Amino acid sequence: GVSNIKELVLTGTGDMNNYMMDMVLPWYFSVNNISKVTISDTLTSIGDYEFYRCSRLTEINIPSSVISIGMETFYGCTSLTSIEIPSSITKVGNNAFSGWNASQTIDIKNTEDFVNNNWSSNWKSGCSAQVNYLQQ
Repeated sequence: GVSNIKELVLTGTGDMNNYMMDMVLPWYFSVNNISKVTISDTLTSIGDYEFYRCSRLTEINIPSSVISIGMETFYGCTSLTSIEIPSSITKVGNNAFSGWNASQTIDIKNTEDFVNNNWSSNWKSGCSAQVNYLQQ
């Protein structure tokens, strides 16, 4: 596999693939190098384990076309200081932000009630990041 990818650009239409573990990611050999991810606004989901252990990822923009984030998607993405989750996200899987620490921030453009009623009850398991609900 390619090991020197620094910017990952994801294109296509519809749902991204779900993965079972980091070994099967097409960019597995670059997980320690990827610092930026660009997601096409024609994609509708971010799959399970998609950015698993991308420890140098510092920049990602989730377009409003995306309606779901899979389980353990951002597991171990410890270099992201913050992430903004658009209001279009109606589902987030288990442990999506596992490994995040208290110096990281998750800004959710929705209400806490919406998140509690629609996302997995374990979406934040293993995560101690600051969570801000940007709608009341």
